[in-house]
Amino acid sequence: MSFSQYSIAEKTKFINYFAEHITPNKLNLFDTIIQQRTRHIAAVVENIYAEQNATAILRTTECLGIQDLFIIEEYNKFKIPKKIASGAAKWIDIHRYNKESHSPEEIVKDLKARGYKIVCTSPTCLDTTPYNIDLSNKLAIFFGEEEPGLSQAMMDLADIHMNIPMYGFTESLNVSVSAGIVLSTLVQRIKAGNQPWQLNEDEKADLKLTWMCNAIKGGKEMLERLK
Repeated sequence: MSFSQYSIAEKTKFINYFAEHITPNKLNLFDTIIQQRTRHIAAVVENIYAEQNATAILRTTECLGIQDLFIIEEYNKFKIPKKIASGAAKWIDIHRYNKESHSPEEIVKDLKARGYKIVCTSPTCLDTTPYNIDLSNKLAIFFGEEEPGLSQAMMDLADIHMNIPMYGFTESLNVSVSAGIVLSTLVQRIKAGNQPWQLNEDEKADLKLTWMCNAIKGGKEMLERLK
């Protein structure tokens, strides 16, 4: 849902109207959570087919306050169960690319236009880890399905390859576990650092309006009448 055509004053008018239809507790929750939302890090998943992995990554993304999840589909449809869609999925922005209509180069170009450096997780990279990667730039972190991993095309287009250190005999982690480790570590690091990571005021207003529309039955129709 986009509100880019409206001024901050207009968005504030909409927010004040919706606030009359939402409980104070819910409004306080919105105000608290929105301060923890970030677009400094985004999660990107490529060709994830296992529903439990897709669900876990989506929930992890939302729980950690990461606002954007980018989904690349080729052979496999990223399926979001209805129960999850009505929960975690309605609080974050989900963007879908289909490789039939978006080449790897076009996907990377779009993410770079949003300000992201492309980071691919790879077991062969030994130098860069979630614990030492440079966080001065916005990062789009790519995760692939467990067996094939990320496509070679995406690996070749990456700005950075990153490895999760492991100390056992097993050479790989479940993809949802990998996403949890990497994203949690990066979120903790950006919040402990000095780089700006929160949404700006315009982004907060857009997001709050979206949340309000999702929280009220018929909220989108109400907004259309207000416009």
